[in-house]
Amino acid sequence: MSDRTHEADLWKQVSGLLQRRQGWTFQGIPSPGAPPAWCFGSGRESELSVTVEEGSVCVYVVEADEEVRLAGTEELVDWLTTRWPTALPEQREGVSDRLKAGRLFEWE
Repeated sequence: MSDRTHEADLWKQVSGLLQRRQGWTFQGIPSPGAPPAWCFGSGRESELSVTVEEGSVCVYVVEADEEVRLAGTEELVDWLTTRWPTALPEQREGVSDRLKAGRLFEWE
């Protein structure tokens, strides 16, 4: 598997983990030249950002100005659970989940 394919797969895994979780937002281009990022925080202030660079999951802790490199999403889950437990609430159901469960429309 090429490095580019590995990074794309890793990014999909990170997105699958963080999407539809309260407090997380996707920023396609947070600043010029920067990779896309998932950001966690309350209001407009980000506390964490997560990107994929050079085959690693990179977590940036804003307040500490610290970057942590992790091997994959399992390490990301462990790190968040240990250091930032509020950043991993249950995922909200998406439209496709409700549709699959037959709860999107209720017919009378």
